[in-house]
Formats: sequence, C-alpha cells, structure tokens
Amino acid sequence: MQQFAALLSVSLIAILPVPSLGDNIVVAKPGGSITIQCKDEAGIWFNPGNQVVTNKDMKYKIEATNNTLTILKIGESDIGQYRCETKDQTEAENETFIVSCTPYIKPLEKSVNLVLGDKLDLVCHAWGYPQPKVSWSRVLEDENRKLDADDHISFGADGKLENARLNITSVTYADYGVYTCNATNEYGSFQSSTKVRVKDKLAPLWPFIGICAEIIVLFAIIIIYEKRKSKEVFDEDVKEGNLTNSNDHQEKDKVRLRK
Repeated sequence: MQQFAALLSVSLIAILPVPSLGDNIVVAKPGGSITIQCKDEAGIWFNPGNQVVTNKDMKYKIEATNNTLTILKIGESDIGQYRCETKDQTEAENETFIVSCTPYIKPLEKSVNLVLGDKLDLVCHAWGYPQPKVSWSRVLEDENRKLDADDHISFGADGKLENARLNITSVTYADYGVYTCNATNEYGSFQSSTKVRVKDKLAPLWPFIGICAEIIVLFAIIIIYEKRKSKEVFDEDVKEGNLTNSNDHQEKDKVRLRK
C-alpha cells in the first residue's frame, strides 16, 4: 500500500546518467536555467523559433562582454536548436547549440470520478528533448504493471506524441485504480499518476434516497406516536364515561328508595 500512496501523491523524476556530449550540446532540467557561449563576441543569438534573442525578453539574459546566453526557467518552447551568427560569418561558420532536456509531464488530475459505463480518456502532456517516449502503467496488487493495448484499453497520440492518450470506451468496476504515465528519453524519465474511481449509476441518487428514507422514517414515527396518544386519550375517556354512568345509577337507586 505504501507504493500505492507514493504513486498517487507525487510525480516522480529520475535522471539517467548523461552520456558523453559534444561541446555544443547541453542538457537542462525543466524549470532550470542553462548558459551557452558563442565564440564570436559580436554574435547574434537566434532561438529554436528562429527569432532574434534580446534582453527585452525576460526569458533570456545576454552578457555582451563574453556573449553568453542564459535561458531562464526552461519550458517546452525553450528546448531545441539555438544559433549564434555574425555578418562576417558564412552559414557553415555559424555556431549551433542543442539545448536538450529531461522529460516533464504536466501533472495529471489527482483523481478521476466516473460512473459505470462512462468513457475514460487520460491525456499525458509530456515534453522533453529529444521527444520522450510515453508508456502507461497501473497499480495491481501493490505492483506497478505496464499496460498494453487490448480489446478493452487503447492508446492514441496527442499531437506528435504517440501513446499519450489512454482510452477505455466503457469502464467497469475492474478499472478502478491508480494509472501512471511514464515519459522517458535518453537523459531521464518522469512519471505522473491519477486515481480512477468507478461508481454505480445510482450513486448520484443515494443522497436523495437517503433524505427520502429519513423523511419516511420520521413520518412513520409521528404516525405511531399520534396513534398511541389517541388510544391513551380514548382509554381515559372510556374510564371517565364508565365512572359517570355508575354515579348516575347510584343516584337513581337513591331516588327509588325515597319513594
């Protein structure tokens, strides 16, 4: 159960050993910062979108003295190829830098609540450079087991990212559990989990049914109480009636004797 709780409460990241990289390849972490340097101090920087980089953009910081470019709080749009060039250089002489990144997944919802027969559609928004490979797993008997496509479960792409969508057309009680998206590239891996709950179709009505049941029980108690009270009053009236009749008879007898 400890593994179950750990998978549900946090997203996990694992950094694999970084292989030997060239001078112009750097590996960043999501949300981190990296600095690259151009040999030509008069170089102009271009980002992966082929736009000129300046200090006006709060995402970048350029040091003119040594022509370094610092990329701050690296996100999905910041990874890829950067270029440093000057007017005197040919295209072949321009310096190119590859900013790679360990995978990251936008956290899945903590839980997904479905009704029996509903469709389950989980989307794993993962990114990294190189583009990570995505797989899915599920906790069964306290063990995280890889899921494969079958007649019940299918996987689809989210944009260019294959297997990023997990689909179940009609959920059953057996689909209840913790599902984990795993994203991996050559520089690391990342995981994010969600708990899927499957409820009965009548589940939304149970609160209403409970209130109705309470009202019926209360009504029954009131009726029983009123009946008992009515019976007690009737019994008292009968007693008083018998006593009155007895007194009347005694008065009549006295009158006869006087005569």
